[in-house]
Amino acid sequence: MVLEYLEAEFYLFGALGKGLDNIEPSFAQGGPPPVGGQVANLDPKTRRLIEEFAYQEIGHIRAIVKAEGGFPRPLLNISKEVFATIVNQALNTTLSPPFNPYANPLNYILASYIIPYVGLVGYVGTIPNLVRRDSRAVRT
Repeated sequence: MVLEYLEAEFYLFGALGKGLDNIEPSFAQGGPPPVGGQVANLDPKTRRLIEEFAYQEIGHIRAIVKAEGGFPRPLLNISKEVFATIVNQALNTTLSPPFNPYANPLNYILASYIIPYVGLVGYVGTIPNLVRRDSRAVRT
């Protein structure tokens, strides 16, 4: 669910300049607002696409809250500085100027790929630890 919060907040701020607290505050369950989110410099088509991604993530949160009750949103840092650090580490260099996901559509799309990729790697690494059959079952 942390990944869903992270994606929703990043997409909401990027497209709309506001987060979950403005769209569906009950889903944050009292958790602190994210740090560093801002509206991205996007063309209209990219902005609409990112807004749709945001609504999809809100749907994921809604489903988790409905099925499992969820938990409060953790403190998330979606600042340009965090993304600059991630990109610098990935490239083993220090970019100048620093990578800024909010600067343009290409950077934002690249940053949008980073978040689910990290989540996917985490899921793949976790799956072998789910040893009980009921831990792996899909709940409806």
